Amino acid sequence: MRLSITTTSLLAADALTISNKRVLNATKDAVLLFDGMASTKGGELFASIPAFVYEADVNTSVLEPAFASYGISGLDMDTAMSRAGLLAAVGIADIFPVIDFAACSHIEAILPPSDVTDLGMSLGTVALGSCNWAHQLTGVLSVDPSTTNTVYSVSPTGFGVISDIDDTIKITNVTETQLLLTNTFISNPEPVAGMPELYASLVSSLDDPDFIYLTGTPWQFYSFVHDFIQSTFSASPGPIINNNLTVTDVTQVFTDLLTLDTYSYKVKQITRIHAMYPDKTFLVVGDSGQTDPEVYGEIYRTYGDFIACIWIRQLADTNTTIERYGKAFKGVPEDRSRLYWDNEIEGLADIDVASGSC
Repeated sequence: MRLSITTTSLLAADALTISNKRVLNATKDAVLLFDGMASTKGGELFASIPAFVYEADVNTSVLEPAFASYGISGLDMDTAMSRAGLLAAVGIADIFPVIDFAACSHIEAILPPSDVTDLGMSLGTVALGSCNWAHQLTGVLSVDPSTTNTVYSVSPTGFGVISDIDDTIKITNVTETQLLLTNTFISNPEPVAGMPELYASLVSSLDDPDFIYLTGTPWQFYSFVHDFIQSTFSASPGPIINNNLTVTDVTQVFTDLLTLDTYSYKVKQITRIHAMYPDKTFLVVGDSGQTDPEVYGEIYRTYGDFIACIWIRQLADTNTTIERYGKAFKGVPEDRSRLYWDNEIEGLADIDVASGSC
């Protein structure tokens, strides 16, 4: 089976060159362009934008034995392949993705060359000059106008929301392997009841906060997760930061998926967010299934009032003991964290986080 997904099929030009270096080959290369975040410095706009460059012909059949070993077959196999086929993608190094921003006088943002270490990933901070734009700015891949991304202008001050996705706002069942795989590869995504409405209420109560979605789900599922956020959390859009997974052996792909380090990854990414927006204040939302309490506790101990409040959704059959939270939130004032069960989600909208309640 060959992969057909809506990322990039480069048919507009044979190649684009910068200083005599090939950037993208129309017949061989493809690009997955991620949404980005922007900040201002000295009156100029700077955007952090990731991209993945890979061989356009993705042979997803190499994944079938691994999928079949977990009982995925037939129509379910087709769904799984369309959702996660990039697990079989072959990344390409030393390619320069170029993105055009019409709202910035058609500045062409040249990302760094895709990396050998991360097999095709490119992450760069690019200067976009002084732009006339609102909260969202559209970028267009220079050689393929059908491939776009959104760069979100995150204000340097005010409130923001950093939210986990799996089992915080989307039902995934991360702690139960078979349900995790079913909900990730096969089932239609379902929101945690009440969370879309809660986030819509935060838009009003926190005066249009910037939402940033930070997930342990690897970037190969970006399109799937992105569509879920755009359709289900349309009132609270924002950039999605996915975990990094480099697949070197497709026969071990499920082992790799199930053993990803979410703690170190999330601490690193929130540290990066703090470096970009040190004067903002964030409400952080997660769950008890993996390491969100430990991550948010560590970030509070490091950056203090950068974290205004920690909300943790408690899941049955996970460690919700006083001992765990006591260790995770050591040094965090009691009035800076809240543990809640699903029947308490509706009431969260009544909490005046903007005035210091949590």
